[in-house]
Parts: sequence; C-alpha cells; structure tokens
Amino acid sequence: MFSHWVRAGLAVAVLGGLPALAGAQDKKVLVEFGGGGTFPLGNTGKAVSIGGNFTAGLEIYANEKVSLQLQYQYSRFDVKGNLFDVTAFDANHAMQYVDLNVVYASHGHHENGPYLAFGGGAYYRKVDITKFDGYSGGAVCNPWLFVCYPVGAPVEHVVGARSRWAFGLDVGAGMQFQVTRSAHVFLESRYHYVFGPSFDTPTGSQKATGQYVPISLGVRF
Repeated sequence: MFSHWVRAGLAVAVLGGLPALAGAQDKKVLVEFGGGGTFPLGNTGKAVSIGGNFTAGLEIYANEKVSLQLQYQYSRFDVKGNLFDVTAFDANHAMQYVDLNVVYASHGHHENGPYLAFGGGAYYRKVDITKFDGYSGGAVCNPWLFVCYPVGAPVEHVVGARSRWAFGLDVGAGMQFQVTRSAHVFLESRYHYVFGPSFDTPTGSQKATGQYVPISLGVRF
C-alpha cells in the first residue's frame, strides 16, 4: 500500500505542474500538489504502520522570503494486528489536517534551495475497527485507537468507527528545485504534534496525542 500511495502522489504532482503559467517570477500566489509516506511516532507508531499521504496547498507571498501557506493533507494507515489478544483483528486509521503555516526561504521563494515552515491548525483523526474475533473478555484499551474498556466490553462495542477533532502544531523544512520557468519540484518533511483527549486506562490516565512525520514530493507552480 505504501508504494501505491507514493506512485499516486508523484503522478498527481507531475500532472499538476503541466498547466502552469509562464512568468512565475512575478506570481504572488502559488498552488502545490504532492504525495509520499507518513511515519507515525511515539505511541501512535506503536499502534499504526507507516502510511501514505496526499498533500495540496496554497501559498501567498508576503515578500520575497516570507509567505503564508494554507496546506491540506490526508494520510491513511493500517492498524497493527498484535495490539489485543484476539484471533483476528483488522482496522485502519486516517489523519487529515488543514494548517496555516509561515514559510521562510532565505534565498527567496522563486529560487532553488531550502526553506523552513511552522504553524498549526485543525486535525481530524479517525479509527475504524472492522474485525475483532476471538475476544477472551479481558481489557480492550488503546487510547491511540480511541477505544478503552479497562474491564472488558461486548465485541459490538469495540467494532466500529471513532473520530476526534483536535488542535495541532507542525514544524519542518524542505528543498525546492526549478524544473521549468513556472514550476518547482519540492521535497519536504514536517513534524506534526496533535493534542488528544484523555482516557482512563488500567495504568492511569493517558492522553491520546498523535505524532506524525510526513515526507512529501511534489510540484509547486
């Protein structure tokens, strides 16, 4: 699945750059498309596997070196199958966000080179548990899957979709390279920290914070 997402993201990035207009040096607003892999960290990484992402964004230049960026990203992951003592388990996790970022490029936005970005926004996380067979009746608790029944629960209460909206922050860096007069290819990585709700677990209260590092390759024009 990971390679499928990467191929899809690259295809969107290449196709997105084809209709770019000439005169990019004078443009104050740019759009971007990309895709790649998203790496979950911390307790999020213990619950879900590496996933794929699709990214779209809009940048408005305040001056030659500073811009405001509105960025959307969708990432999807498989949930690891060894989290509970059951004979068959299947689930997936999706994370989406809309962030407002400040982007700084010391060399200028229209030139080749590195840039920095930081900001924050709204994050939507969803977990869908589709199979939960062979349940022995023990505790079913993983805050990062938004499910926690410390003293056991009926199977029909475990199976299903759960979602949360939360505020999050991001910081990262990237490199861009000019490929035509009006388009740049970029490679970037960002660290996202998503604030989460609290759950009462058998070992005490836990906050279901999320940590993700997407790496995206795309085109900006």
